[in-house]
Amino acid sequence: MESISYNSNKWNTNLLPNTLLAGLLLFFPLISNNTNYCYIKEIFVFSISAVFILYYLFFKNKILIYVYDIYIIIGIIYILSNTNNWDNDTYTTIHYIIIFFSVSKAKWDINILFTIISISTIHTIISIINNWSSPLMGIMNNSGITGIYLAITYPIGLFFLLKTQRIVYKIIYGSILTLITICILLTDSRSAILSITICTIYIYIKNSNSIMNHIRKNSTKKSSIYILLFISLCIVSLYNLINHRKESVDGRILIYKITTKMISDKPIFGFGYNTFYSVYPDYQASYFNKHPNSKYKLLADNTKYGFNEILQIGVENGITGIILIFIFTICLLTINNNEDKFIVSSLKYSILSILIISLSSYPLRRNETLLIIIILVGILVSFEKRILFTFNRTESKLLIMSLIFFYFNITDSTISRKQAYTIWLKTKKAPIPDKEKMAIYGSIENELKYFPLFLYNYAVILSNCQKNNESNIYLDKVLMHMNTSYIWILKGNNYKNRNNFQEALKCYTHASEIVPNRIFPLYKTMLLYKEYNRYNQMIDTAELINKFNIKIPSYTTLKIKKEANEIISIYNN
Repeated sequence: MESISYNSNKWNTNLLPNTLLAGLLLFFPLISNNTNYCYIKEIFVFSISAVFILYYLFFKNKILIYVYDIYIIIGIIYILSNTNNWDNDTYTTIHYIIIFFSVSKAKWDINILFTIISISTIHTIISIINNWSSPLMGIMNNSGITGIYLAITYPIGLFFLLKTQRIVYKIIYGSILTLITICILLTDSRSAILSITICTIYIYIKNSNSIMNHIRKNSTKKSSIYILLFISLCIVSLYNLINHRKESVDGRILIYKITTKMISDKPIFGFGYNTFYSVYPDYQASYFNKHPNSKYKLLADNTKYGFNEILQIGVENGITGIILIFIFTICLLTINNNEDKFIVSSLKYSILSILIISLSSYPLRRNETLLIIIILVGILVSFEKRILFTFNRTESKLLIMSLIFFYFNITDSTISRKQAYTIWLKTKKAPIPDKEKMAIYGSIENELKYFPLFLYNYAVILSNCQKNNESNIYLDKVLMHMNTSYIWILKGNNYKNRNNFQEALKCYTHASEIVPNRIFPLYKTMLLYKEYNRYNQMIDTAELINKFNIKIPSYTTLKIKKEANEIISIYNN
């Protein structure tokens, strides 16, 4: 390895890499939310990442290493050293890292941005035509994620619109942006709406001389009035956007309060890779245990995401992770390439959109949005000139051999997990006794050990077969990946079946504290007291149920209340 200055030794893209990237961007979002395609999407990403990296390495005489490649190494080591926290998306994440490396080593031209905005337009049309709902769920089957995905690509189209001189192109880009904007508004995603609003204002001011010329022509007093009116309009619009769904905003405030407490407890390195969903609910339970009359009780839920990437990174990786991400972002925004300034500028505006969205949502936590992010960032990194060092041809060959070995093992693992997953889905739906399902699940357990939903389903089957201790062992494995009130209720049921009153009560109580607006944990507690003839506690719990403020009334909740009233009327006499 040797220190070198920048040169143009880049992988020249051609039809194959462009086609691979276009195919990945076009088809992945269409299959990502279909459970039947769970491993199909992983194989899809895996295949493209393999072709990308091996194609690149075979045709390179040397590999240029940038600061971003150091992040890749850190990321892979970090993930591989935390295998206990892996889930079914971890393999896809590793393939994403490889795709990022390959994309960052290519030499892209303006056509790739045309491709990205075209694919975004296709997804917009599909979302409106085939996925109509209110709010619009879109191709992601999630209104918020669909809006975020479109908002990330929106700045590219806007920049093209402002920079092109030909009327025909202005009409085309204007039509595309109108369609994307309408789709984002229909998704009712406030993060996406806020992002495109800020990006539109910023990009227009930065790239249009009309506003600055107008300000220069007017007096200072008149210009100040215009600026004041504009700022006032922005404040009013932001206020209305925030209060559009006030309960949702208050719910996020609760999450931010709790995540801040989590960061203060483990400030340096956090709780570890992929731990938010397993740790946060316990902190939420502790919060409501200390604040039983909190106004946030009705807003609590089984929370999976932090709705703020900075805070969630802080929870999982501590201040160290936040600092590393900050340095990474600064490096991105300081990339300077006068030869391809048009492409670099449009990509930086997309980075701005991602940063805005990250303050109130979770774009890094969903594979669909993470894919477009790593591709856009990878393309931007490909214009970096600040090289750290280089690997020669011999070292490249060693890397190729290592990657071939890696992909051979991954291929074997993916095929095994795909087969096991198919068996699980068929068995889960099959009209066969639970004992037969238990035997089948036991045979595929090792292949699906990183799949929390399978582990939970296995625990349910074990519980149904009166294997209560074994069921709780698997529920403890599930709790390393996800932590919900339902899991604690099932654990409580298992302890109750083993005549362990105290542990059952602890589990039901914890389930109730995680989501204090759910009536079912209280109902299970009332039945537990009844079974153990603890009538005073049973009546007290029944009265709590009777006074319970139900968030969303249903037949089940009304039936629970009716049963509680019957207990009060019978046992109070």
